[in-house]
Amino acid sequence: MSDTQTKFIDIQPESFAWRKAWACLGEQIVARELGDGTDLAQPNDGECWQFMGAFDIAPLADYVVAEFRHRYHPVAKGRVYVKVSIPRRYSTVKWAAP
Repeated sequence: MSDTQTKFIDIQPESFAWRKAWACLGEQIVARELGDGTDLAQPNDGECWQFMGAFDIAPLADYVVAEFRHRYHPVAKGRVYVKVSIPRRYSTVKWAAP
């Protein structure tokens, strides 16, 4: 059994890390051919992109991971999850309660 734990990170809305995470989502939308990346909501049947959380999967790495979900993506016609890497220097890491 490993002593390694995933630590969840508290990223405040409208913080620089928050804006960086959403910008990275826009890049992934383009890279995965899910849209042009300018409309980050991509509304479809009442659903849009949701920020699911951020976590530190590799404490010695120079990045943290943020996860987004769209429950009914207009291009994929279904649920889509996207994980993006945020450079650690953009994140003021404040550990969330377990």
